[in-house]
Amino acid sequence: GLAADADWFGFAATSAAALRLNRLVVDALLAVDIPAWSLQPSTTVETAQGQVVAWQTDHIVQALIHGLVPVVHGDVSFDRGQGCTIASTEMLLQWLCGVPALAPTRIILVGESAVYTADPHKDSHAQRIPHIHRDNIQQVLGGASGSYGIDVTGGMHSKLTLMWRLVTQNPLLKVCFVAPDAQLLIDVLSDTPIEAGTIMTMNPPNSDQFQNSSKIAPKTP
Repeated sequence: GLAADADWFGFAATSAAALRLNRLVVDALLAVDIPAWSLQPSTTVETAQGQVVAWQTDHIVQALIHGLVPVVHGDVSFDRGQGCTIASTEMLLQWLCGVPALAPTRIILVGESAVYTADPHKDSHAQRIPHIHRDNIQQVLGGASGSYGIDVTGGMHSKLTLMWRLVTQNPLLKVCFVAPDAQLLIDVLSDTPIEAGTIMTMNPPNSDQFQNSSKIAPKTP
């Protein structure tokens, strides 16, 4: 947060950086004829003590009705309790999941190649976890306590905790963790089975849907 009399230049610079990144994504989508629409959350999001407490989302619903693809991104936010905060993409997803007119059934997180038993950047014995569900979530959270893949919005542990909270709120929700690979993203979007990444659902997989996904898989080289 920042005090009212502090130097707020960083607030403006952070917002500008987020907008530049959002613009790159939107322009790339428009270039392939996807009607992407840039949306700046900081103009309508309200936070208190680092948590989103209000967000006018009617325009997002209208955009979807008209066939547009709203592109939301993590952004700065004025905060009632601490001056300002970062409204992360995950925090915004949490809010959107609670909007009845939106209620997504799938979230795809692109960044780390998967969820692992330990930090794969530091532990050569770290193994990919193909599927996270109610029977292994506590074990998974324990292994992610080192918080790898950390950034200004938190590490893997905080992302897993938030995503699991969303899954418990909406048992039909499916969360996919995949690497920034174009073909992987195409496969996930088209519901093509993949031998990479991590899937999170409320219920454990059955033999008809996933083959051996309840086991820990070796780390991909």
